[in-house]
Amino acid sequence: MGSVEPHLPKGKPDKPRVDDRTVISGILHVLKAGWRWRDVRRTSTVR
Repeated sequence: MGSVEPHLPKGKPDKPRVDDRTVISGILHVLKAGWRWRDVRRTSTVR
């Protein structure tokens, strides 16, 4: 875990945690649809 720790956020997060199902659903949708990650908007609400 030593090599990962520098990349983890420190302190209180700025934004509230997002539902895990929403994140996984979005990732699966991108993988199934064949999108490139840079084509996905940051505010996308794919479910």
